[in-house]
Amino acid sequence: MEAIAAAASVAGLLALVGQSIAGVRKLSDFYLDVSTASKTAHHLLRDVNALLKVLYDIQELAEGIPDGFDDLQIALLRIQLEDCSNHVQRWILEAVENYPTSTSGTKAYLRKIKIGMNMKKIEGIRQEMEWDRQALTLSLAVLG
Repeated sequence: MEAIAAAASVAGLLALVGQSIAGVRKLSDFYLDVSTASKTAHHLLRDVNALLKVLYDIQELAEGIPDGFDDLQIALLRIQLEDCSNHVQRWILEAVENYPTSTSGTKAYLRKIKIGMNMKKIEGIRQEMEWDRQALTLSLAVLG
């Protein structure tokens, strides 16, 4: 029974990391198209790519975990991945809400102004991304 739970734990870990990777890549695609506040967008994309690298590293590590391996550190990593996945889903919703759907015209211009006014929100996302990246990196270091 424990072997089944451990295998489910590793499978769950892989599912969570896959979900987080997909979400972070989607977030990256949104912000690649943002042409306003290029310095802020550049910093945000750098943070997105750093988090994405850690998630890929976790995926690679998790794929190498043998069936039946169960550990407190795996449980902690799973919790951190759940938190990260929840953050990513919220960040995507915020990106969609503020994403300029057209590249020209008054509507696009007003959306770009809205993005510029939401710099505090973007800085908050960047800070959360950094926290997630640090926590996941620490867990990866302990497991790896």
